[in-house]
Amino acid sequence: YATSDNVVDLKGKVACEISSADELTLTELMFNGVFKDIKVEELISLLSCFVWQEKINDAAKPREELDLLYSQLQDTARRVAQLQLECKVQIDVETFVKSFRPDIMEVVYAWAKGSKFYEIMEIT
Repeated sequence: YATSDNVVDLKGKVACEISSADELTLTELMFNGVFKDIKVEELISLLSCFVWQEKINDAAKPREELDLLYSQLQDTARRVAQLQLECKVQIDVETFVKSFRPDIMEVVYAWAKGSKFYEIMEIT
């Protein structure tokens, strides 16, 4: 996020502009090309993991393509947390990874695809 001369690089500038989600994990996903070839519905569904906080015990497991994206998110979050730990930031890696909840991915996907309200309600 900064050069060896302590100058903020492009990744750092992007991360500084993000204020409503975990900026480091989101920036890593962007720069690693995760968003490059996915559908808008999948992108919105993945982004729901950054804002949803509650645990839903009987949440539907995300469909295969969403589950793959969620796995990429978890891997990225784990790498970010490990780097923070190496930099002496107090963080529990697994708690951090689990803070990204996939519980409403299917619902958000259905909403983004234009499903009718009653269809979305049947998922929840």
